[in-house]
Amino acid sequence: MGKTTRNHTPCHNYPDFRRCEVNDRAKTKGQLIDQLAELRHRITELEASEAERKWAEEALRKAEQEKTAILESMSELVTYQDTKMRVLWANRRAGQSVGLAPEQLVGRHCYEIWHQRRPCVDCPVARALQTAEAQEGEMTTPDGRVWLIRGNPVRDANGCIVGAVELTQDITERKQTEQVLRESKELLEKTFLS
Repeated sequence: MGKTTRNHTPCHNYPDFRRCEVNDRAKTKGQLIDQLAELRHRITELEASEAERKWAEEALRKAEQEKTAILESMSELVTYQDTKMRVLWANRRAGQSVGLAPEQLVGRHCYEIWHQRRPCVDCPVARALQTAEAQEGEMTTPDGRVWLIRGNPVRDANGCIVGAVELTQDITERKQTEQVLRESKELLEKTFLS
C-alpha cells in the first residue's frame, strides 16, 4: 500500500481530473485564500454553465414539441426523407393513410410505403432532390384517388441538399368536382349551340 503523509492531500484539476499533490503547509494564508477564491469562481462558472445547458435543453425540447404539434395538426401527409428517399420522419396523417404508426414508416422508401413498387414516374420529391428547387405534381393511385404532391429540398448549414420534405394532399374530391363542372359546361354549350 502507498504511504500518505499529513502534508500532502490529493486534489483534482477540473475538467481533466489529473492527480496532483499540494503541500498545504508550504502555502501562505494569502495563497490559500486566493486558491479558495479561484475555486469559488470556478464553481460559479460551472453552475452558470449547467444552468445555461439546462435552459438550452428545455428550449430545444419546447421547440421540438412545437414542431411536432404544428406538423401533427396538418391535414396533409408530411414526411421528411433523406437523399435516397427513405423516410426519416412522418406525421400522424401519413401513418394513418396506410394504417401504420408514423414510427413504422421510418427507414422505408416512400414509394414502397404508398405504392409497393419502384419510385414514381416524374416524382416531385425526386425532382426536388435533383434540381434543388421546390417541385409539385399530381398522381393518381390504383384505387382512383388523386394526390397533389409537393417536394421541397432541405439543405444543411453549408447549403448541401440533405433530404426533402414531401407534402401530399388528397385532391380526389376537387378533381371529381372539376370533372362534373367540365361535363356540365360541355352539356350547356351543346344545348345552347344546337
